[in-house]
Amino acid sequence: MLDQSTANTGIHPKHVLVDAGYCSETNLEAARDRQLDCDTSTFMATGRLPTAAARPSSNPYSAKS
Repeated sequence: MLDQSTANTGIHPKHVLVDAGYCSETNLEAARDRQLDCDTSTFMATGRLPTAAARPSSNPYSAKS
């Protein structure tokens, strides 16, 4: 996906945010290599929170009813 982005735009992304679903040894190694080759910082989630833990009990940004 990052190679396609580079092919489309002609530039390497400076920062990449990656979902935990893409976390694998192969992708972690590729991210390290890309950082060395292209100076791209990759932020990859390595796991997921349980659904209940991911939702705060109150959201300060939600609309008041």
